Amino acid sequence: MKTHYGYKKVLFLGILVMGLMVLGALMVSANTSEDYNEPVKVKTEDSVVHKDKSSEGSRLGLSINQSGSVQFSGAKFVSLSGSSVSVTVSGLPLTINTNSNTQIVGVAGLTDIASSDIISGKGTIDSSNGVITASLLRDESQSSVRIADLEKQIQSLLEQLRKLQAQFNSIR
Repeated sequence: MKTHYGYKKVLFLGILVMGLMVLGALMVSANTSEDYNEPVKVKTEDSVVHKDKSSEGSRLGLSINQSGSVQFSGAKFVSLSGSSVSVTVSGLPLTINTNSNTQIVGVAGLTDIASSDIISGKGTIDSSNGVITASLLRDESQSSVRIADLEKQIQSLLEQLRKLQAQFNSIR
């Protein structure tokens, strides 16, 4: 009897974990919208931040702190050459290198970024040449693709949860 009860307990815990994963995915989805009512310019002791709004209302931003960490948003995609992406932020040209450690979000790969897509990301800047090595590159123009992918993942998790619930109910 104890082994049967132990199996039910493990199955119940599995169902609980799956439910929490679905809930977490939904919370991540809810937190992806950003507030675009930020100050135009901010200067602090350890970093310089420039933020602006374009005529279309996209948030533009470039932040570089003293350690070389960079965050940018609202960058307009210009071109792709190998693993280097060229963008502009408020007319300022930036070169962003990617590598195997770069997380690319919103598109399957660099070649899927379309002309004039809006890009955001973070990384580190090489002070000798101004080139950014990205740790994260996000295609903001492809948000509907990201939402569709997230919805597919949620549906898959829900289906797995239903199967686990059915197994749990069958052993009761």
